This record gives sequence, structure tokens and C-alpha cells, in this order.
Amino acid sequence: ISWMTTLEEKPRDFPKCVPFWGEANKGMLCTPENVKGKEYLNLIGSVQPIIEVDQSSQLCSYFGWNEEPQVSQVVYHLGTVVIHYKHEERPRFSLLVKEIYEFLSYKNRGDVVEAIQDLKDPGWIWNGDGFSPPNALLLNDHSIDLSPYISVLPSEMSMYFDLFDSFGINKE
Repeated sequence: ISWMTTLEEKPRDFPKCVPFWGEANKGMLCTPENVKGKEYLNLIGSVQPIIEVDQSSQLCSYFGWNEEPQVSQVVYHLGTVVIHYKHEERPRFSLLVKEIYEFLSYKNRGDVVEAIQDLKDPGWIWNGDGFSPPNALLLNDHSIDLSPYISVLPSEMSMYFDLFDSFGINKE
């Protein structure tokens, strides 16, 4: 039964240009099984309802609001983030994608590969000022500037190289 209200206002630290599920579905009641806790906002905020709840409560545990979202939902949200990127909100996007990559880097690689293959935009890796496809990024900087054709993976994203390597990012 749909009986739950969810967050309808976009939190201040969420990028203004990225759609928020609650804003697009104001007044909609949700079933408890479709809701996630606010700590997953940056992972699924555009694709799934979010509720502000005490994560240690029995109700939260019973309904699974503190359980991690599905890989496919996180990747779908990543696709939305990529499409709505605006340079003016670059710092917010940087933090958002770091959280997404962190989540994806600990998940089953086959599930991640399958979900990312469904993305419409092949450019999903943060390049410091937007997104690039894996084959248009390099891990290490070099003496020749090849931008805008090839970008260097920002140093703050190098910790996710194993994730990106599965998709063909170039080392040199």
C-alpha cells in the first residue's frame, strides 16, 4: 500500500540542475519498499524516493530503508547526473560522482558492467570539468596536451582506476 510521504524539496548540497525525484513527484505516496534513507541521496536522488529517518530505528530496519540501493538504480542516477551537468556546479558534481564511484567500486564487477552498458551516454567518467568516455581518458599526464580529444583522469579520481580499467581507460 502506498502510504509514505518522502522528501519533496531538494537538499541544498544536491546539484540544482539535477532533477530530484521528490520534486518531480510532489504529493505522491510511496510504498515502504520503494523508499531509501537520506544517506543514499547522492547515489539515487534522481531515480528513487528518499526519506529522512533515523537509520538505527527498528522501522528503518524492518522496511529496509538502510539497505543499499541496487547497482542498476545507482547507474541510472549516474546517467541522469551526466546528462544534467553544468559547469557552474562543478564542485557539487565532483562530490556526487565520487560517492557514486565509491559505491560502484565495491560492487560485483559484472553487475556494474552490465548496468553501465545500458547508459545512453558513453561519457560517464568525471574528467574534472564534465564527463568523458573511458577511451578518451588517460590515467597519467603526459607532455603533449591532447585536450579536448583526450583528458587526464583527475588525481582525486585515480583511486577508482580499477573500476574504470574494466571499461578500457588508457594508462598512457
